[in-house]
This record gives sequence, structure tokens and C-alpha cells, in this order.
Amino acid sequence: MEHEYCALIVDGNLEHRARLRLAMRASLLFPTVHVANSLEEAERQFSEEPIDIVFIAMREDGDAINRFIKRLKQELVGRDAAYVLLLEGRRSSGEVARTLVDGADALLLEPYSVESLHTISRLAETMKKERSRMRMQVPLRLLVRELAAQLGQVARLEKSGASASVSRGVLQEMCSVLCELDPETRSLYFEVLLDIFPEIPATHCSVHVGTYRGVSQRVRNNYSVRAIMAVREALVA
Repeated sequence: MEHEYCALIVDGNLEHRARLRLAMRASLLFPTVHVANSLEEAERQFSEEPIDIVFIAMREDGDAINRFIKRLKQELVGRDAAYVLLLEGRRSSGEVARTLVDGADALLLEPYSVESLHTISRLAETMKKERSRMRMQVPLRLLVRELAAQLGQVARLEKSGASASVSRGVLQEMCSVLCELDPETRSLYFEVLLDIFPEIPATHCSVHVGTYRGVSQRVRNNYSVRAIMAVREALVA
């Protein structure tokens, strides 16, 4: 079953907008379609409702479109949207190439068709998942490194006869985060694990107790708690 998408058309030409909306209705993919006459008006739309796909007519200034896309990709409201340029077939290949390099995700040429909109929607879904995976890798990498460090600290403390109860508690809390991961994120966690573990130095247990008491242990635990928070925040973002 196909997903449904919220779309935004940025085009000051009423006739061209109507042709695209007609194809959208026929595709049954876009139950909600917003329109904007300018990039400034379009940017305000993002604050009102999450947008999945933004269709931008190339009647706007190319540099302004590039700035618009780059700015929104850096913001929470626009980072997962797909940005599609609407072309009438009168653009040179050089202009098209420059626009794509500068941030647009796809092109849609007239005449618009149901098939082309289905292709665009699949692209948007793929890109959204990939961007989400890339963002999730950052806290997962932090978590893996902190898990390894916390394991090493517990081993050193216990070998030296010092109390490791606090560090063990933090380690258990870190492991509990893994139970909160959905199957897709858990799969990504194991990918990150296999990627990072060869880089982590082996733990050696020949260090004196005093090195790991007091501030050093608290600092390590604080780092681990931050890793836990980073993963949980990413899961709800």
C-alpha cells in the first residue's frame, strides 16, 4: 500500500499549479496539498504543518531557490522533506545540472503524470529514511563508544577491588536503551557496532585504583548518561 504525502506547490502561475494538482488528485497520493505564490510564503507554510514533498517552479530565481532549500534542510521542519523542481522543458542542461548540485533532490517535467508522481513519492520516502538513518548514527556511535568505555571502567574497578556499583548501574541503564530501539534502529545499531568496535583499544586491567576514583569516575558516568539522553532524544525527534 502506498503512503500518503502532504505536498506544497511553490508556483505563482495558477494555470501550472492547477495542472500539477490535477495529476496529484489522480495519483491518490496527496490528500493534502498546500500552495504558495513565493518562496517567502512557502517558508511560512512549514511552520503550520509538516511537509513531505515541496514542488518548486523554476520561475523563481535559481540562487534564491538554492538558499531556500539549504536553509530548510538545516531546520527541523524541513530536514526530511524532498525538494522537487518543476521544469517546463525550456531550461538548458547546464542550468538543470547547477540546480541539482546546489540542493534540489529531483526534477519533475511537464506534462505531469501519475507515474512520475509515484516515482517522486518513492524517492521522497527513501530519502526520508536515509536522512533519518544518518542522523541516528551520531548518537548510536556515541552510545557504542560509551558502552565500551563503561565496560572497561567496571572491569578495572572490580579487578582493583574498588566499588563498581555506580558504574554498573549506569551500564545497566545504557543497555536498557537498546530495548527501546525499533527493529530498523536496532539493525543500524549492530551496523555501527561492527564498524566501531575494531577501532576501540582493548581494555587492560593493570591500572591502579586511585586513577579511577573520584572525579574521573563521575566524568565517565556523566559521558555515559549524555549518550543515553542523546539516543532517546533522537528516537523521538
